[in-house]
Order: sequence, then structure tokens, then C-alpha cells
Amino acid sequence: MAALYSYPSTPVYSAAKMGVIGITRSLGAKQHYQRTKIKVIAVCPGYTSTNILQDIAAEDLLGDDYYKIQVDMMKLAPIAQPTTAVSRAVVEVIGIGASGSVWIADQNQSPYEVKVLCKR
Repeated sequence: MAALYSYPSTPVYSAAKMGVIGITRSLGAKQHYQRTKIKVIAVCPGYTSTNILQDIAAEDLLGDDYYKIQVDMMKLAPIAQPTTAVSRAVVEVIGIGASGSVWIADQNQSPYEVKVLCKR
């Protein structure tokens, strides 16, 4: 969900994820889909039990200031969902999602689509 929310402890990571949303919406536009017949869909997983959770918590990776912010944020984090929950969500979204759509897979729940505020 780093693509949808601000993460003060990892600004570059969040910016990269936000870029994925932009390219998904651009390459998923009807003009590209009609030409290629390939769906481009983004699934934004919530807090998920992966190695990045341990890696990102390393003080030497973030530096003192960002590490302190990360520690405070981790105190508020929900229980991590298993990777299998995200896998199930991806399979479901492939079947029902429109090209260019963005979905959230969080807390072992069914995925849901993010509604975009503005369209061209």
C-alpha cells in the first residue's frame, strides 16, 4: 500500500510504488488494451509477511532518523497477512479486474478496487 499512502520512513520506496500506479493506469488504458489485448492491473498488498519486513527494520539500512520513524510506524502496524493471501487476491483480480485498475489486498480480506479521483 506504499503506492497509496505516505510512508515517511521510506520516501523513495513510496515514490517508486506510486510510479507503478502511474504506469499501470497509463499502460492499462483502453488504447493500449485494444491494441495488445493485454491487461495491466496493479495489486497493492497491505502489510504482508515477507523478508522486506525484516530488511526494512535494519537500522543500518535506514539511518538513525528514518529508523526512528520506522520503529514508531511498526508499533501501529496490523498483524501481517501471509503471502498466500496476496496470491489468492492476485488470481481473483486477474479474473475480474479491468485493465488499468488498481486493487488493494489487505488483512486476508477479498481484494477491492481503488476508485480514482480523476479520469481523463
